[in-house]
Amino acid sequence: GYTNLQIAGMVNRAFGNEGNLRYIADQEEGIRSSYTDVRKITKAGFRPAFTIETAMQDLFREYCRLKRES
Repeated sequence: GYTNLQIAGMVNRAFGNEGNLRYIADQEEGIRSSYTDVRKITKAGFRPAFTIETAMQDLFREYCRLKRES
């Protein structure tokens, strides 16, 4: 799994943003409620075709393409 901070970093990299994250080290992130249990689907043989980071990069490229076309 990924922490919220890791996901935010991936989004920033995909969209070319830097320096806009603020991390408060002594604040509880509450990540447990954000985790998804994928054991059943993994046991059934599912394997993702993309990593989260690759999917975000693809999403950004598609966003840019659509923006150019509009």
